[in-house]
Amino acid sequence: MFTPMALTFGFAMLGAMILCLTYVPMISSVLLKGDLKQQNGVSAKIMNFFNRMYEPTIRFALRRKSLVLGVAGALFIAALILFLRMGGEFIPQLDEGDFAIHPLVKPGTSLSQTIETNTRLESILVNEFPDEVKQVVSRIGTGEVPNDPMSMEMSDIIIILHDKENWTKAETKEELGQKMQEAMSVVPGVSFAFSQPIEMRFNELMTGVRSDVAIKIYGDDLDVLFEQGNEAAGIIGGIQGAADINVEQITGLPQMVVEYERNKIAQYGLAIEDVNQAIQTAFSGGKTGVVFEGERRFDLVVRLQEPFRKDIQHLKDLYISLPNGEQVPLEQIAKIGYQEGPAQISRDDTRRRIVVGVNVRDRDVESLVNEIRTELEANLALPPGYYITYGGAFENLQRAKDRLSIAVPIALGLIFLLLYFTFSSVKETLMVFTAIPLAAIGGVFALWIRGIPFSISAGVGFIALFGIAVLNGIILISFFKQLKEDGVTDIDQRILQGTRQRLRPVLLTAITDALGFLPMALSTSAGAEVQRPLATVVIGGLISATLLTLVVLPVLYRIFDEKTTWSFRSPKIAAPVILCIGLMLGANTNAFAQSDSQLTLDEAIESALQNNLNIHAASERVRSQRALSRSRIDIGDTEFFYSRSEFDPDQNIGVESFGISQELPFPTEFINQRKVGNAEVDLQKAGLNLTKAELIKRVRKAYYQVAFGHQQVQILNELSDIYQQFIEAAQLRYETGEAGKLELTGARSRFQNIEAERMKAESNLGQYYSELRRWTYAADSIQVEEASLEQLAQEFLNGMNGSSPNANPGLSYLQEQSEVAEAELGLQRSQWLPDLNLQYKWQEVAGTDGFYGFHVGLKIPLWFTAQHQRSKAARLESKALSMEVQDYRFELQSRTDQLRSELKQLKVQVEFYQNQQNDLAEELMKTAQKSFEGGEINYVTYVNYLDEASEIKQNYQQVLLEYLQQVAEWQYLNGQ
Repeated sequence: MFTPMALTFGFAMLGAMILCLTYVPMISSVLLKGDLKQQNGVSAKIMNFFNRMYEPTIRFALRRKSLVLGVAGALFIAALILFLRMGGEFIPQLDEGDFAIHPLVKPGTSLSQTIETNTRLESILVNEFPDEVKQVVSRIGTGEVPNDPMSMEMSDIIIILHDKENWTKAETKEELGQKMQEAMSVVPGVSFAFSQPIEMRFNELMTGVRSDVAIKIYGDDLDVLFEQGNEAAGIIGGIQGAADINVEQITGLPQMVVEYERNKIAQYGLAIEDVNQAIQTAFSGGKTGVVFEGERRFDLVVRLQEPFRKDIQHLKDLYISLPNGEQVPLEQIAKIGYQEGPAQISRDDTRRRIVVGVNVRDRDVESLVNEIRTELEANLALPPGYYITYGGAFENLQRAKDRLSIAVPIALGLIFLLLYFTFSSVKETLMVFTAIPLAAIGGVFALWIRGIPFSISAGVGFIALFGIAVLNGIILISFFKQLKEDGVTDIDQRILQGTRQRLRPVLLTAITDALGFLPMALSTSAGAEVQRPLATVVIGGLISATLLTLVVLPVLYRIFDEKTTWSFRSPKIAAPVILCIGLMLGANTNAFAQSDSQLTLDEAIESALQNNLNIHAASERVRSQRALSRSRIDIGDTEFFYSRSEFDPDQNIGVESFGISQELPFPTEFINQRKVGNAEVDLQKAGLNLTKAELIKRVRKAYYQVAFGHQQVQILNELSDIYQQFIEAAQLRYETGEAGKLELTGARSRFQNIEAERMKAESNLGQYYSELRRWTYAADSIQVEEASLEQLAQEFLNGMNGSSPNANPGLSYLQEQSEVAEAELGLQRSQWLPDLNLQYKWQEVAGTDGFYGFHVGLKIPLWFTAQHQRSKAARLESKALSMEVQDYRFELQSRTDQLRSELKQLKVQVEFYQNQQNDLAEELMKTAQKSFEGGEINYVTYVNYLDEASEIKQNYQQVLLEYLQQVAEWQYLNGQ
């Protein structure tokens, strides 16, 4: 949308430059002859008015330099703070003049019920809004060409509206939409999502949903996804600006379910296959013979008539033939009823997901998504393994911001470079460069005053503004230099004289540019929503740049006009300037590296291993188990005792004992406890290695998928360029009469199809990146290294490491489990041995010196039933795990052999494409191009050849992707 504007502006500037160097000097020499006389016309009076206002202002600014610079700096900081809190959107919402309504009904609604509901809604709209609604058209389900597949309960209602001058029920489109929704709310069981026809289609094409914002929740269980989606919708419902919230209906489809009672089927002598065949024949149709009509033959299929296939009771009354010739109703041998099942299963990159769609009303997209993210993170407790991504217009905004983060610094750098070429002075270049932040102040405040959020249109406006804003500075600084060369040495006199004589061209430059953009800023026609932010930024920026430049720039010139000349030729000046510029460029480069850093496969794996929380959790379990293993060696509690007993009660003589007692297991138990502890630590380490291996496999597959997405986009971009050239050639041939309009129309149609495929490929690429970021925890703007799938696969095509299934992490984990069970069996066996009891005591009798005693005892397990069962269970568990290890090893070997065979087949296909098909595709495209240009083939054949060549390239990339995905599986199976 900005290309025609950019071309117009660029050609206009080019034409103006040529005329200024040729026509203007010539016409000036013709018309401007003789002495110029003072005129007292309207223009002179206007300029005298401006001069009377401006001269006291500039004199005050020169006296209060610190105040002027402080105010300018404060305004810039205020504008910066305001900009950061302004919010943003991709592009302003265009008013298409019509409505598109997406009625939401229960899953499983029949086609007849959907038609009835839509007909009722159409009649409500036409009858209650006759002055507003011109025509209503409904589209239900999927057409014969399934380019937009929908189920029977899904429909679109397109409302063509009259001009606003004829409306009587509402003044604005928003008010009309609200009243329409209120009128249609009388239809029970239906909710509505309002949009616009083109907007809805583009949203669905780019993000897969029809809403402005797509909140995608990923997980495994459909019921959990549906529950989390509804909970998220409830949280979002309380946020200002979130409208038409709808949760994707993935459950709730009623299904007739037949559960066989096998004992009854067996009693009747039936087989499950017979019952299945009967049900299939009755409701889906079964082949019973062949009908011949001449040389043609057709299968004879029988089934129940339509009235007997609609109700569940008909299913219950279906008679099943018995082997003895009798019949029995199906409900006698099965339980039949309705159950809710999945309405649909949606996936992105093989991951199940549910989408919560949100339309934006009276608010910008960026701030709304940020608030939604904050609320969901605080209030939505997702189960482990479930996560959320955000798409739609917000995703497009983020991509556009990434592009602007590169385009804006490049534009500023070019402006700085051109200014330096003009003045050959860093000091003067920097002074003129101050017009850019001064212009940005007005642009930001203008957006804020008009209530317009930042958008890509506004971003383009800022870029255009920066180029215009420096013109005023060039005019002033150039004239100051001219006055200095003419002998005006007093700087204040130079500034006053220069600003007085250059006030007219400065104002003229700003006013003409501002007036040129004024119609765009005030326009209310179709498409004005996109033009308005751009024009608002330019006009507001020119106002602030003109006012502040006329005041701030002379002040800066007064401050920096010293004897020292700022030039790159002066080392004292060049060194700090180059250092500052280098630091700024370094910071920008670092920012670019963060926003568009190139990520290799090894870096992606390293990032995943360092940042993945499951890896950290597994590492913590290893540490935890290592600590527990040290607690295995435990001799139990030590008992210190004291006892007193009466020896002679009459003489009050007693016996006192002091001692220490300790029970010890048999020494072999300590050894086995240590073995169990070490085995459990090794088991946790094996679990950590297994988690790492699975993560590495996922990262590799996700990385290959992203590389595949890049290749697909590249192929479609090349094809789009070819068709663009084809359209230009067809247009020329049509204008010269060499070809008919059909060729031009066909070229345009095919180009539009290619563009749709390219946009879909870019959307898929964004989803591939989302999956890669999920595993690597990388930044949102990460980019993979620009390496083709062929380069990634070449390493493995030249030869792969030999297979070593014993290194498989899953097998290692099972073996460690078997080792733990074996150690546990040894521990249980050691507990058959007696425990030791050691005791030492000191006794005193009637105050004598006393004597010591020593006690050694054995605790023998005479009641050995419990210990016998524990030992038996440990032995059986060890045996079972040993069998599982052997079975897994056999399965692993089988899978390795199968994968080796698949890799060989895919390698043959890859080499076939490399050696023959790729060259054939390139040759096909070149030959077709030359033949078409030479008139040897028509455009239909040319298009077919192009499509065939493109299909070969895409198939080659698909084969490469499949090969690399299988290589990732091979590496995982062999522990690589």
